[in-house]
Amino acid sequence: MRYINYARRSSDEKSKKQVQSIVDQLADTRRLAENARLNVIEEMTESKSAKEPGRPVFNAMIEKIRKGEADAILCWKLDRLARNPIDAATLRWMMRQGHLKEIRTPYQTYLPEDNAVITAVESAMAEQYIIDLKKGVERGMRSKCEKGGFPFRAPQGYTNNRLNQTIEKDPKRFDLLQRAWLLLISKQHTVSEIHRLLVDEWGYRSRQNGVTVSGKLTCSGLYKIFRNPFYKGEFQFQGKIYHHSCEPMVTQEEWNKAQEVINRRARKGKNHHKHAYTGLITCASCGFSVTAEISKGHTYYHCANRLGICTKKGIREEIISLQIDDLLKSITMPAEFEAFALKVIDELKKKEADVQHQTVQLQTDTLRDINRQKDALLSLHLAGHLSQDEYIAKKKTLDQEASALKPTATATDETELKALKNVVRFTTHAATLFQKSDQDMKRRIAGSLADSFVLNNGHYLQVELHPIFTPVRTSWKMLPQEFQSFEPSEIISDKSKKPLSELQFQQWCATFVEYRQYLERNKALISPSMYKLE
Repeated sequence: MRYINYARRSSDEKSKKQVQSIVDQLADTRRLAENARLNVIEEMTESKSAKEPGRPVFNAMIEKIRKGEADAILCWKLDRLARNPIDAATLRWMMRQGHLKEIRTPYQTYLPEDNAVITAVESAMAEQYIIDLKKGVERGMRSKCEKGGFPFRAPQGYTNNRLNQTIEKDPKRFDLLQRAWLLLISKQHTVSEIHRLLVDEWGYRSRQNGVTVSGKLTCSGLYKIFRNPFYKGEFQFQGKIYHHSCEPMVTQEEWNKAQEVINRRARKGKNHHKHAYTGLITCASCGFSVTAEISKGHTYYHCANRLGICTKKGIREEIISLQIDDLLKSITMPAEFEAFALKVIDELKKKEADVQHQTVQLQTDTLRDINRQKDALLSLHLAGHLSQDEYIAKKKTLDQEASALKPTATATDETELKALKNVVRFTTHAATLFQKSDQDMKRRIAGSLADSFVLNNGHYLQVELHPIFTPVRTSWKMLPQEFQSFEPSEIISDKSKKPLSELQFQQWCATFVEYRQYLERNKALISPSMYKLE
């Protein structure tokens, strides 16, 4: 008879998780073939589970036997051939048809005339092993889920600790992705804009799973991240919701806000008419977004009354625009403030560059001195004045001092400075630009101006001003009563007889400092395009 020597393992992994590897199986079957003088015409191996039909090498072997190229199989054990009822039935049917004359293992030989019950029982035992194994694995995974574990591969921003079998924060990616979440919640950027910032400006690169060859996260991949409840501390397994023990990237409230932002923007594409403030205003009663429609030549914003508890009475777009226009005027600074602020920013950059240069120079000198000390230590050790242990201990101390000399980042990075310039320009130009801009620009200005727009009873619009503009509105109230009637241009005019330049300078300095402190406190929310009007 012509034998095919078949060997299989259940995994493609290179680790030795199986009791018998392919090499071990072939060693046993080759020894059997040599002792029994079997005619082995070919050896066939594969690394694939037999719990389901469809193994390519196994199917190729069966086809060879059907064509008459071989008529017997040599393998280490019967369960190497089949662990599912379809493959087991195929083997038994081929033996009954006479195509397969023998299956031989080191422990037993199976012939067509043998009792079919014996072969069926062994095949059933192999199938039952898979069933029991699956139940055991599922039971273990459920137990892990109930204890706060995560039974799958960690998503982006997290990593698997294979030693402890836990999920941990990815030190290279967690903070960047968390910053992207906060940008989405801030409503200042679209997902595509956040994707560009994340990948192109912040240099985010994904783990190599479901991404491009370059490692760049795709925009659709970022959408999936923003939709994944894992980042708020939840996941689903077998239809049940579990809570993992790893630190969430966002809170439940923040995750809900992110879904509202994505859903609101997804609905925008369905509108036949593009309105200036749709997507910005919510209803005070139900919390849903306010819709807009044109009636008698005017655009009205009103609640869609999805829950049946709200009024459909609306507010005209012109009234909203007037309210926003008044709000913009209340936070507008004189044009000269921009020149003042930009000059301060330039001087700030120069000073911080000087400080950075001095710091780097000091660190370089210190590192050079540490290297000289290490050279001196080595000389003393070679000369026999220091023992091996003394030399190692002192050198370790110097190495620790050298590793602690990391470059100190500048107080204000480039992103923060660009955002600072944009905020300054916004408070000096947004009011003028708003009056003559198109619908898209009005939406951008309104969205930057306020944290929220809430429609009460269908006719009163409550606007919550963005906290960054608070110092602009309060600083004027700090001026003496006798000076409040003056226009800003008069206050700083060279022709003015009032000595107000020092007071104006103090006010502008206070406003500028408030801007900068706010941006420093909210670094995760800022980007170079924040409050950009172009």
